[in-house]
Amino acid sequence: FMRGVYDYMDKPIPVYDFRNVIGRSPIQREIEKLIELLKERKQDHINWIESLKDAVNNNKEIKVQTNPHKCLFGQWYDKFESANQDISRYLRLLDAPHKRIHKVGDTAKELIAAGEIDRAKQLIQYTEEKDLAGLIRLFDGFEKHCEKYIHEYAVIINHPDQGKSAITIDAPLDLRNLGGPGKPLPTSITDSASNIAESIATTEHEGDILLVCLKKFYSAVLQ
Repeated sequence: FMRGVYDYMDKPIPVYDFRNVIGRSPIQREIEKLIELLKERKQDHINWIESLKDAVNNNKEIKVQTNPHKCLFGQWYDKFESANQDISRYLRLLDAPHKRIHKVGDTAKELIAAGEIDRAKQLIQYTEEKDLAGLIRLFDGFEKHCEKYIHEYAVIINHPDQGKSAITIDAPLDLRNLGGPGKPLPTSITDSASNIAESIATTEHEGDILLVCLKKFYSAVLQ
């Protein structure tokens, strides 16, 4: 669990990787996987609009997936969770344009059934130039967003028994105003996290956060 040492006020102190302690992948590895996945899902939707255009232009049956929850991205998106709130906030931006794109498939079917093929073509072109282009910008912008806004931070702890040490976290938190007493730990939490956690607390800006018992934490990292 020890990442290395940090020079704090001219003295080396140990640095513990909190994500590793609670059984999470390092933030950089999580980001790298997300970047690769989003590249693949971007291409899926470029292929989707091309398939729709081909069907309409050549009087073929429209077979594209029109349910945004059933394409590969939608299935992944509906289940995705991240411990990093900044990643979650950014990915929520993809939801609305993604749903609008898939809805066009059903609308195109209705227009063609009504004999309005030209309107169907115009709608598809508009969707490609607006919603799909916007979705692609969001897919492509994720990596730059992470480089600019997502950093790792360290909290310096001065423990009465263990002395000074640093714990890596995803983002600085303001813990002065917790929203009432802590909530019980959810059943979905990892065994590693439950071994050091006390409860779940809610903050005004960060949402639910894990309240950790330092005694249990040091017991876990020093065993």
